[in-house]
Amino acid sequence: MNYYGELNSEKKAREKKISNEIVAEVEKFGISESQRIQIIYKLSLALEDIELMRELTSMLKLLKPEELFISGKEMLNGQINAEV
Repeated sequence: MNYYGELNSEKKAREKKISNEIVAEVEKFGISESQRIQIIYKLSLALEDIELMRELTSMLKLLKPEELFISGKEMLNGQINAEV
């Protein structure tokens, strides 16, 4: 039997390889944990599956809000320093 085109498993393997290459390229920048979280958040916003996008962004907002948002306030020697 002859197959034409690409099998589903081949397509998934190729896409996974490309994803791994993208991650490796990003890691070359020497990014921080905070930057990783920001990248995951921004990529999740680009998902076509709206429900999955909402779940992921909600989870990140709940677990790591300090990594995603700039509050305009920062602790300095135990005191809140307004509008840093």
